[in-house]
This record gives sequence, C-alpha cells and structure tokens, in this order.
Amino acid sequence: EAEVHHVGGVVGSAQSQNRITGCTFSGILNELGGNNDCFAGIVGYMSGDTILYCANYGTITYTVANGSVGGIAGYLNNTGGMMKGCLNMGKVSMFDEEATPTYGGAFIGWLRGNTPGNMQGNCWLEVSAPHANGQGTMNETFAFTEEQLPTGAVCFALNSDQNEIGWYQTIGTDDAPVLDPTHGQVYMSGKKHCDGSVYSDNTYTNTPAEVEQDEHDFVDGYCTYCDLFDNNYTLPANAEGIYEIGNVNQLRRFAALVNSGTLNANGILVADIDFGPTIEAYQAKGRTFTWTPIGSWVAIPGGNACFQGHFDGQGHAIKNLNVNSSQNFFGLFGVISTDCLIENFSIDGTINSTVQYVGGVAAYSR
Repeated sequence: EAEVHHVGGVVGSAQSQNRITGCTFSGILNELGGNNDCFAGIVGYMSGDTILYCANYGTITYTVANGSVGGIAGYLNNTGGMMKGCLNMGKVSMFDEEATPTYGGAFIGWLRGNTPGNMQGNCWLEVSAPHANGQGTMNETFAFTEEQLPTGAVCFALNSDQNEIGWYQTIGTDDAPVLDPTHGQVYMSGKKHCDGSVYSDNTYTNTPAEVEQDEHDFVDGYCTYCDLFDNNYTLPANAEGIYEIGNVNQLRRFAALVNSGTLNANGILVADIDFGPTIEAYQAKGRTFTWTPIGSWVAIPGGNACFQGHFDGQGHAIKNLNVNSSQNFFGLFGVISTDCLIENFSIDGTINSTVQYVGGVAAYSR
C-alpha cells in the first residue's frame, strides 16, 4: 500500500538510460493517495529509459482519478523512453468503480510523449483496464481476449517485428506466452496486409512458415487500405501550373504540398468533393479518417506553413467536412495569409470543438 511518490512493483523511479528487461509483477499495489503522482506494476516513473519484455500480472487499485497509474509504467516523461514487448494481464482500476480515471491505463498512466517506433509489440487483456493508456497514444497495441492466449497470437504480437525474441510459447502445451527460451518460438502462418498487420484468420505454429504480404493499392496518391502516401504520385496540373483537384485524396495531397513548403501553390476544384464516402470507407475498415488542414503553424525553413496562394472552387461544393477537433487552427484551411485568395465554392458540415481558432473554411488569417 502506498501514498508516496513514484512507486513501482519493480522500480520506483528510473531517471534516464536505464534498461529494464524480463521483469514481472504479480502482487497487489494499492495507491491510497498520491495526488498527481506515479504508480505502476513495473516502473512508477520513467524518463528516457527502456522497458523490454516485462509483464504485469498483479492487481493495481487507486483512489485518485488524476494519479498516473499503469500496469507497466505510471508516467513516461519524454519522447526518449522505449517500451517493447510488454504484457498486461493484471487488473488496473479505481477503488470507486463509478469514478472516471484521468490517467489510468493498461500500459502507461500518462504517456507525455513518444517517438514512433519506440513503442512496439505491447499487448493487454482487454478487460484488464479501461484504456491502453490513460493519457497519450501508443502505436501497435494489441488488445486480446483470454481465448486468444493459447493460440500463439499474443506471443507473436509481443515479439513485434520478430527481429528479437523475448517471449516464447509451446503451442498445445503452454496456455500463455512465457519468458523462458526453452519453450518454442512462435511463427505465423498466413498473410499480412500491406501495412504489416495480420489477417484475422492467420494461425500460429512452432515451425517456421512463409508469410505473404499484400502490395499497396495506390489510388490518387494514397493506399486504399493503409493510407500510405505514394511518393511517386504527382498531383495533376493544367498548362498554367495550377493544380486540379477532383477528389478527397487530391485535396489531401494539395494540403501536403502547402504544409511542406509550397506556400504559394494555386489550386482549382474540377469537381464536387464529398468527404462522406471516404469517412465511411475508413470506418468500415475500423480506421479513423483524419483531415490535415491546408496551411498550419508547423515550422518549416524560413517561417510557418501559412497558405499564401489562390484556391478557386469554380462553383463546386465541398460536402461533409465534419470538424471534431481538439486541435487549434483547424478547418479546411488552418492558417492563411492575408495575401491569399480563397473563393467560389460552398462548404457544408458540422463543427464540434473544445479549442480555439477553428473554422469551416479557414481557422486563422494572419
């Protein structure tokens, strides 16, 4: 039981460049106070540290909604931290089951920031916690059911890119992954999607197997499955060099051009653009469509990516641009120059925002 600072089942506080590997916690940790502090099954507080192949099987219960409480780490303080191949099967919850935790999660209570690629192969029993992380987003988390444990799917996911093996499981013998290398390595048999994610009907074995991966299907510069941008795609332009925009993907590409430094790009609409079917297609695949505004405060060489060109809708309509944003400077256009010209189109949609500088056509003019 604890009501003090930085408490972990293995390490209370790790202050950069530590490597914590192959540790497990199976006890009970009750946080009785500790407002705004850090508690976890493995490490209470971590900074630029590395946690590899660790697991929480214990029970962690806390009283304060804004305490940072996680199955693996309570608080990760900067983007230099790494967490790979970690497993949470223990219960992470509040004493008051009706309360809404702010910073409680299966892996990290409060993930302040992370570098893409530093968080891989982390798996959690979906009934073990209300969220993967209380605050902050982690890539490549796998929420699994108890029924999936004996199949080998969880063990394979924990080893992520399979370049380094930390978890083992002898299929047909072990009910769950183990950290013992005398057990079998798990291989996947089946196919991967173009982004490396696996097909749901794949099977797992202790015998090496060939795995095919789908090719990307690029349409107007973006893959129809994983949304990867095709670097070989060129946005169409007329004889005057004005970009011709006729669908959602071409509008996205125009935004990317502006935001990467072509601030004075000129574009025209050559057709109505409806975001509705694109959003529905993403939802059907379990994905969320994200619109990045044309022009932003993002720093580029020489200044900010503020739109300075001419955008002519030529009487067309932009439909179903529904803005649900917690991001400042959000709209069809984010930040625009007073020297730009935006004209000749209609736009419809809804705006739901909890922040400032949000607009249907443009968020902010400077």
